[in-house]
Amino acid sequence: SKDRQSCLEQLLDTEIELRGKIDAFTWNILGVLYHEGREGKSLDIEKAEYCYRKAIEIGGCSNAYSNMAQIHHYGLGPFARDTVKAKDFYDLALVTDKNNESAKLHLLRLEAAECGIKTGAEWISLGYKFHIGDDGRPKDFTLARLCYEEALRISPDKYAAHNLGIIYLYANGVKLNLPLAARYLQQALDLGHEGAQTELKNVFQHKD
Repeated sequence: SKDRQSCLEQLLDTEIELRGKIDAFTWNILGVLYHEGREGKSLDIEKAEYCYRKAIEIGGCSNAYSNMAQIHHYGLGPFARDTVKAKDFYDLALVTDKNNESAKLHLLRLEAAECGIKTGAEWISLGYKFHIGDDGRPKDFTLARLCYEEALRISPDKYAAHNLGIIYLYANGVKLNLPLAARYLQQALDLGHEGAQTELKNVFQHKD
């Protein structure tokens, strides 16, 4: 009801004032606490949505757009699933911060659902297109990495692990991370990727 919504908004406005800092980032953090039910807050998507909305009104907080998008993307709480609205919010998140990985990942998941991408192999195929800039895709190591990570989330895969190892070994869109490169390459080798052995040697050469 309108009365309940008004009461909810007043309570949250008061809570923000008590925090002593009224800005987009504080509103977004409060939204996350209600979104995830942390730090003594009960999980409450209505309250989270209001907090994100206030953050968006103030502007400048990319994560507020991304968090709002997830509410509509997945139809959380009392909100109906609306992928068009979700995509708009994800796009705005990336306008505010082009490096917002959460927005990039969830946009990828939206595209995957629309294209019928479900299996690890299909995620790897999409990732490779971003890795090399093929089939009309821009060359984007971040999107490639996110696709490979999605593939591994579904099931262990030697190609996804190998490609992630390469990304961290040669700092493709990420900081050089030899321990992580070694971990992924060892996983790929254990899963039967023969070429991973050569790349593992390169990891040890880097360390030397």
